[in-house]
Amino acid sequence: MFYESNTFKPISDPGPYHPQNLDETRGVPLRVFIKDDFCIAVFAWGMVAFPEELREKLAPLVGRTVAILRLDGRGGPAYHCRAIK
Repeated sequence: MFYESNTFKPISDPGPYHPQNLDETRGVPLRVFIKDDFCIAVFAWGMVAFPEELREKLAPLVGRTVAILRLDGRGGPAYHCRAIK
């Protein structure tokens, strides 16, 4: 068969995921960096954007299994990070 256009849709880069209230991110961060005033954590399954100040907590956890929970409160969102054994 011959088609006049490409039959395969290329995968576009949707950008990092921004967690909402009560979202938990689990996995092994492969890399953590700052981009556009966000802390971007790269996992094997995708990227997640966190506030820039979270880089200080996440950078030492690169290569370890982590869980990051977002909780929205009166003072704004709070993120709880922990390493999982």
